[in-house]
Amino acid sequence: MSETNPVIIDGGLYLKALECDNKAQFEVAEIYYNRGWFKESFSWYKESADNGYFDAQFQVGKMYFGGIGIERNYTLAAKYYEMFEENGGDEMADDSDEDEDFDNSDYEGLSDVDE
Repeated sequence: MSETNPVIIDGGLYLKALECDNKAQFEVAEIYYNRGWFKESFSWYKESADNGYFDAQFQVGKMYFGGIGIERNYTLAAKYYEMFEENGGDEMADDSDEDEDFDNSDYEGLSDVDE
């Protein structure tokens, strides 16, 4: 997580993120991601994920899996996908139209893959 604010983000949101508000951290990550700042985005997603925000756990898994903003790591991708699933994210994905293509079989057994 960065202590700097290299793009203009609502000051209140950024302060909440710095104070470990996991939803604010996720929203800051989304802003960076949508601007193509993937390394910075990953840092904020990971902070949010590690603070229990399941949407961020999915994003961190996705970024580790694809090597987006971070070195590809299938073991860590599986770890974050599993955290997402354990925190109820899998049920949310099943109920959401926008996540129709989410399928947990995409990451089953990844922790067994040698890097």
